[in-house]
Amino acid sequence: MKAERLDRPIAGYLYGSYHQSLYNQKERLLKWGITAGVVGPASLGEDMQKLAHSVMQIYKPTYWERQLPNAFGANLDFAWSPQLGQTEKTSKWDFKPLLSASAGSIFTNAGVGGALVFGRFNKNSASAFWNNHSGQTKADREFFAYLFPMIYLKGYDATVQGSLFKKVSTLIPGELNPIFSSRDLALLMQPIN
Repeated sequence: MKAERLDRPIAGYLYGSYHQSLYNQKERLLKWGITAGVVGPASLGEDMQKLAHSVMQIYKPTYWERQLPNAFGANLDFAWSPQLGQTEKTSKWDFKPLLSASAGSIFTNAGVGGALVFGRFNKNSASAFWNNHSGQTKADREFFAYLFPMIYLKGYDATVQGSLFKKVSTLIPGELNPIFSSRDLALLMQPIN
C-alpha cells in the first residue's frame, strides 16, 4: 500500500479500564467506568502488530514511522439500558435498548442502539449478555443469539486526531468521521458457573 492511500494516521492504543455495572429493582442497567491509556509509540502497537504478523506468517507491517506521537489520556464512560417488559424469564425474545457516552482526552462520543435477543437468557442483572452471568443451577444456563446494532456520534478521537492538548503535525492527516456504526451478531452459550 502506498502512503498516499492511507486515510488516517498510524496509531496504537494501550489502555487499562475499570467498569462497574449497577442494576435497580426494575433490572435497569447503569454502567460507568474510567479508562486511562496512551496513543503513540508508548502503546507498543508497532511491536504487537509485528509480533502478530510474524506468528501468522503474513506480510511485514509498514508505515509505523508515520505514527502519531505519544498522547496520554483518560475517559469516563457511561451506559444505560432499561429493562423493557417483564424482569423474569417468561419470553424467548427480548429487546435491550442502550444509550452510551464516553468523554475524555482519548475519545468523546455518544451512542444509541439496542440488541434483539432470542433464546434462553436470564434477567439483566444475571445475564452473560452484560458479562454478569451468576447462575448456579441448570435453570440458570443461557443459550441465545443476538443482533446488536449501534450508531455513534463522535466528537473526538485521539487515534485519528492526535493529542487533545498539544497540536502536532502528522505525516498523514486524519479527518474525523463524526458518524459511525457497529453491528454485532453473535451466538452465546453460558453454562452454569
